[in-house]
Amino acid sequence: MKRRGAILILTGLAAYFTLLALLVAAERGEAQTGIRSFGDAIWYSLVTLTTVGYGDLVPQSPAGRIVGTVFVLTSFGVLAAFFNAAFTFLRSRTVPAIRLSALRRNKCYLFSELNESSETLARDLIRSDPAACAVFCRTSEDRKPAGAPFRPRRTFCFSEDISDILSRTGGQGGKICFLTGKNASDNLAEARKLQKTRAEICCIGTETDELPDVRFFRAASCTARAYWQKWPIRPEERTVLIAGDGELARELLSEALLINCRVPFQSASYHVFGSWDAYRRLHPELLRAFGRESAGDRLVFHAGAWNESPELPSLADRVIFCGESEEKNREVAESLIRYYPFRGRAFAAAQDAAAPVTAFGKPAEVFTGSSVLRGGLDRRARMLHTLYCRETGGGPRWEELSPFLKASNRASADHLMTKVRLLLPERDVRELTPEILKEAAERWEKAEDREAFRRNEHERWMRFHLMYNWRRGSERSSAERTHPCLAPYEELSPEDREKDDNAWIQIGMLKEEGARE
Repeated sequence: MKRRGAILILTGLAAYFTLLALLVAAERGEAQTGIRSFGDAIWYSLVTLTTVGYGDLVPQSPAGRIVGTVFVLTSFGVLAAFFNAAFTFLRSRTVPAIRLSALRRNKCYLFSELNESSETLARDLIRSDPAACAVFCRTSEDRKPAGAPFRPRRTFCFSEDISDILSRTGGQGGKICFLTGKNASDNLAEARKLQKTRAEICCIGTETDELPDVRFFRAASCTARAYWQKWPIRPEERTVLIAGDGELARELLSEALLINCRVPFQSASYHVFGSWDAYRRLHPELLRAFGRESAGDRLVFHAGAWNESPELPSLADRVIFCGESEEKNREVAESLIRYYPFRGRAFAAAQDAAAPVTAFGKPAEVFTGSSVLRGGLDRRARMLHTLYCRETGGGPRWEELSPFLKASNRASADHLMTKVRLLLPERDVRELTPEILKEAAERWEKAEDREAFRRNEHERWMRFHLMYNWRRGSERSSAERTHPCLAPYEELSPEDREKDDNAWIQIGMLKEEGARE
């Protein structure tokens, strides 16, 4: 685009100077003309093109009058171009500068790109914080509108770099930058540029030691966590089918193994379909653990289609269609209902689906302030870490933890809902209110046999470490990824078994904090 504009400008200048040269050449032979030099021709052209028309210089020759006619006819276009350029400048530079300066004292959510996900997130943020402003830096070429046109009063769009906008709005506290472009490497590079500011930065990508203060998030991870928190495994569900092998399917399986860990109270079989070779190569220790009889839950990989064995879909308690195509997910979910004696629950990763299929993964459910900012999750994870440091006599601050240890605390916080449901099986727990936490803590204190609860926490802790390929070793080593407690519960010492009580005792400690998402 820039090269094309430069060519147009050079072509226009060449045509302009050619006309000036023709005008001077035509008028030099005329006795009555006043246009005898190049400077006279430039003056005449400017007076004519701007429609001022002083009349002090008038071409006398026929050829000169033809050139003058071209200037007269061109004057309308020049005038229009002048006003358009002035309007464009005011609109793209002056007006934005004034509007941005007015935002210096406001709480601003800055988005690197206006696309479906960032638009959905901005809607949720402004809905919960009407006094804040949403600022978008550029528009994605393949943007799909997220519902009705999004132009609330406190929303602004600028075609500028997010770092420039941040500096012009003050770069002070209260500015939250969301790097929501599809290119993860570009997002990471932008995060590096912004890390020296006082703004809070949220970036699509994977958490890294390089940028400890940046909050990273991924759509598939947010979707999987939101799904299992809303639709956890029920006590009666024993067989779960996951039809899909993309990033979302992999995240759904990983989160299911951690969030839904109910061993020894309940076990489930997860059957996954498609090409999972990369996942299996990435998590060898986890798969090796699921080969043990004591694991409780089962993990079965199928290379074929989800309906290759007709009896399996019919016997499943839950089927999740999570391929890359939303339309395909809807179609196969509807075919399950139409052609099989299916009595379980069917889910499709799509914007909508016909009943009884339940659609999930809608942007409005995934890209929310609580999900992306991890407000409730990180708050609980921080509290769990604080309680752990208090019990053990010290430790690093949350900000000093490695991405692995932060993820470990978040996994523990994510499992709190499951723990409370295990303590209160008669209750349909949907939210961790202070009242629910208090009731669960009292149930734990009255429990006479705590072995099953200890076994559950040990299994959950082991699964998380095995997910990152830790293995049993004589001593704990982060470099070697070894830990002496990565062993079956029966092989632990009585002291190591009792350590798992802390995870359940913390429920009682959290009740004082309110721990509401």
